[in-house]
Amino acid sequence: PPNMPPPPAPTPPPMSHGAGVAPGLVKDQAPVFTLTLRRADNVPVGLDVRGDPKDVCLTVEQVRSGGAVEAWNRQCAGDSREIRPGDRIIMINNAEDAKSMREECLTKHLLRMTVLRGCGAPTPIV
Repeated sequence: PPNMPPPPAPTPPPMSHGAGVAPGLVKDQAPVFTLTLRRADNVPVGLDVRGDPKDVCLTVEQVRSGGAVEAWNRQCAGDSREIRPGDRIIMINNAEDAKSMREECLTKHLLRMTVLRGCGAPTPIV
């Protein structure tokens, strides 16, 4: 008959456990980014970091003026890949411990860094 109501919409399947979180996202995970830093001869990396030789990361304490990181930050000022105090460097080239990462910074000119954005990074004092 012409005046029949439309059939009811099919009901969606029941939600599985863990629904509501976007796939691939871990709650409270800090952003991770990578960058490639090319250091010229006689130019330091220009980072003050802390990390015991057995640590799995180097924590950035300060970006020094005149170094390769300061030049990188100038190129991408305000960008999410700017290196800031409080950030944790978790890999440089293939080095994943503090001692090896420091060695890479001293001996290599091409540095592929993986950086974990520090949460609650201190605000720079002007």
